[in-house]
Amino acid sequence: MRTDEAPVVRHHSPTGKSWYELGCYSSITLDRRIETAAARYPEDRITFVSDERPASTTIAAIIRDAEQVSSALWALGVRGGDRIAIQVPNWREGYLLNLASLRIGAAFVPIVTTYGDSEIRFILEDAGARVFFCPTNFRRRGYVDAALALQRDGLVDELIFIADESVPSGTMNWQTFMGLKPREALVRAADADAVCAIFYTSGSTARPKGVRHTHNTLGFEIREGFFGVAASGPGLFVVPMTHMGGWMLAFDVFMVGGGDFVMDAWDPDEAARLIAQHRLRRFAATPFHHSQLMDSADRLHLDISPLTSCSSGSTVVPTALVKRALEHGLTLCRCYGSSEHPTISQIYENDPPEFRATTDGRIVPCSSVRIVDEHNHDLPRGAPGEILSSGPELFVGYTDKALNDEAFSDNCWFRTGDVGVLNEQNYLAITGREKDIIIRGGEKISSREVEETLATHPSVAESAAVAAPDPYYTEKVCAFVLLKSGMEVSLQEVIRHFAASGLAKLKTPERLVVLDEFPRTVLGKVAKKELRKYLDGEPSVLGVLLDQVAPQQQPAASAGAKLSAR
Repeated sequence: MRTDEAPVVRHHSPTGKSWYELGCYSSITLDRRIETAAARYPEDRITFVSDERPASTTIAAIIRDAEQVSSALWALGVRGGDRIAIQVPNWREGYLLNLASLRIGAAFVPIVTTYGDSEIRFILEDAGARVFFCPTNFRRRGYVDAALALQRDGLVDELIFIADESVPSGTMNWQTFMGLKPREALVRAADADAVCAIFYTSGSTARPKGVRHTHNTLGFEIREGFFGVAASGPGLFVVPMTHMGGWMLAFDVFMVGGGDFVMDAWDPDEAARLIAQHRLRRFAATPFHHSQLMDSADRLHLDISPLTSCSSGSTVVPTALVKRALEHGLTLCRCYGSSEHPTISQIYENDPPEFRATTDGRIVPCSSVRIVDEHNHDLPRGAPGEILSSGPELFVGYTDKALNDEAFSDNCWFRTGDVGVLNEQNYLAITGREKDIIIRGGEKISSREVEETLATHPSVAESAAVAAPDPYYTEKVCAFVLLKSGMEVSLQEVIRHFAASGLAKLKTPERLVVLDEFPRTVLGKVAKKELRKYLDGEPSVLGVLLDQVAPQQQPAASAGAKLSAR
C-alpha cells in the first residue's frame, strides 16, 4: 500500500454545510448500500453477451459469489486500504471483483482493456496496486506475456488471470483463486469516507490522472432514482465498467432492478437484435453507439422503440442525433459529467423538446455550477465561461497531490476545464473544452501524451495533436508536425512509431499534416484554434506540405467485427 498518498480533499457544500448535515452522506458503506437495494430484485437476471466468457446469472447469485471472492482476496492478504488493479472486460468476474473489494475496504483500480504496457505500468505504480487481475486473451489480444513482465519487474505481487485454462507458474487462474481459504475472519469495510475506487482519466496532463472516490461519493451517485433516468425494466449495457460511466451503469441494475444484458464488445447489429427481441427498455452510451444502433436498426428493419430510457454523454451530443432518435421513437437524453464529478447535468424525458435537443440538461439535485471568467469572476446567465462544479458525488482529489491545488477553487469548486452556458431555466449547454483532449468514440485521449510520443520520432521537430472531426467516432487523432531539416515522414511511419511506443492503439494518429510553420499566439504557443479551422474546412493560411489520412475505419456492423465500447 502507498505511504505517500495524497490526503483526501474534504469538501463542504457551497452553503458551508457538510454533506452529512444535508443528508447526502451517511455511515453506510457502498457495498452495504448495493446489497440492500439488490435484495429487492434477487431473481432479476444479468446476461453476459460474450464470445470468451458468456454467462447468465441472477443478482442474488452475484451477491453470493462476491462473498466468496471477498474471502479469496482476504486469503491473498488484501486488507482495507489496499489497491486491486482490474483490467477486466464486461464479464461476470468484473462485477464480483468490484463488489468484493468494496466489502473488505480495498480500493478497486479499473484499467481500460485497450491500454498498453506504458499506461498499465504507470497506473500500477501510481496507485500502489500489488494485486492484478486480467484476461489471458480478449478480442484477439494476448495479455499473458505483458502481465508476466509486470510481475517479473516487481510491479505486482499477485497475478490472477480470468481464465479456466492452466496458467504460468507463479500465477493463478480464476478457479484456483476462488478456491483460496482465509486463515482469519474477514473484516468488512466500515469507513464510508474511505477511498474505495481510483479511476484513471486522460486530461491535459501527459499521463492519466488517478481520480479517487469514496463509498459516500459513489454511493450518492448511484443511489436509487438518481442516476439519469432510473427507469425500471431490462436494459442493455455496453460501456466498459473500467470507465466511470460504465461502472455507474453496471451497478444501476442493482439499484433499480429489471435485469440487464451486458456486452463485452460493441456489435450494433447484435445490440439492435437484443433490444427488439427482449424489448429492452434502458440504454445509455456515447453518441457513437447510439448512431450505430440506429444504423443497424434501419438496415435490419428492427424495432428499437421499446427503449424508453436513452441517455448519451461523454462527448458532445449532436443536436442532429437527438432529432434522429425521435424518428425512431426514442427520447435521447443528454447528460454531462466526468470521472471527477460523474453527473453534473441531465436531461429528463419530460423536459421541453427545445432544451432536450440543445442543452446537456438541468443541474442535478444537490449539485451546483458556476460559470466564471479567466479571473474566477462569476458571469451572468447566458454568457459562456469555464464550468466550476460542486456536489456530494465530487471526487476527493487526485492520487498526485500536486494536481489538486489547481483542480479546486475556493475549496468546494472543481475546475472542469469545460466551457459552457447556463440559461435562466438552469439548463447547461457545453460549448467547448479548455482541457486539451480528444474524444474518440467516447475514449478520452490526452493531446499532450500524443505530442510527447511524436516528439520521440527522429524526423519530428515539433508537433501538435488536435481532434479531427469523424463521422463515426465523432473525433480522431490528427497530428500536425514540423520536420527537422532535411527529414521526411509519412503517416505509416508514424503509425509504426506509435505501435512500438506501447501506447493504446486508439491514441495513434489517423491523419498527419506536415506544415512549413505553426500558427502561434502572441506568447508563442501553437494556435490550435487555427489548426482546427483547417480540419473543419474553413479558410486557412496554413502552409501545408503534406496531408495524409488513414483509410476510414468505418465500424463494421457484424458479429465478426466487434468494436470496443466507449
